[in-house]
Amino acid sequence: MRFTEVEGKSREDAMGKAARELGVPVEEVGIEILSDSSRGFLGLGGRKLKIRAWSKRDILEQMRQETEASRSDTRPGPDEEGVEQTSKAEDAKKLLQGMLAWLSDQAAVEIGEETQERILLEIRGDKTGLLIGKRGQTLDALQFLVNKMVNRNADSAKRIEVDMEQYRERREQSLRNMAARLGEKVKKKKKPITIEAMNAHDRRIIHLALKNDQSLETRSVGKGEMRKLVIHLAQSGRSRGYEETGVSS
Repeated sequence: MRFTEVEGKSREDAMGKAARELGVPVEEVGIEILSDSSRGFLGLGGRKLKIRAWSKRDILEQMRQETEASRSDTRPGPDEEGVEQTSKAEDAKKLLQGMLAWLSDQAAVEIGEETQERILLEIRGDKTGLLIGKRGQTLDALQFLVNKMVNRNADSAKRIEVDMEQYRERREQSLRNMAARLGEKVKKKKKPITIEAMNAHDRRIIHLALKNDQSLETRSVGKGEMRKLVIHLAQSGRSRGYEETGVSS
């Protein structure tokens, strides 16, 4: 990840210089103020504002790479002894807030609904859309990393969900609508339709949305986390349900 240190007459001036050095738009620059500006005697001289800056997209890319590497590493992490169950939500909140500090100076984390199996963390304040990412990829990476770090002890594991502006609910409804629309298209044209690669959670929503339609079947094909999903007409004499195969289409 690239860092740069620049000086400017103001915060905006310094961020503009950093953006040019990093080759990214100003809104995608993350900063840490190293020293504030000060005016000299009678307005002469003085000290410029100094910042350390980085590209938020570089941070996101690093997070995605770490997420993929962690998913492929099946070795269990060390148990963390002495962590009270009641503190897990606060631990998760602090971890997520620390990650967000690299991406936004406006985002805050709140603990939402908490049950015996689940903790909901809600991100509020940032309106750029960068923290959600394309098809929720940034939220998914944040969620995975927080779960990885907090749930090291399998005996006290509790699923942590990260959401922002009710994105998860809106995404699920969008996928259900898409499943219904494509299902009708398959029945009308009598030809299978392959949906672009998506994660296991999104594939499951499509599978379940069409589960009760006796004329259709769904199956996942390909390898890895991001498989494709196929909707096709049901074959007579074949048991209903969906498949998660590893056979490439």
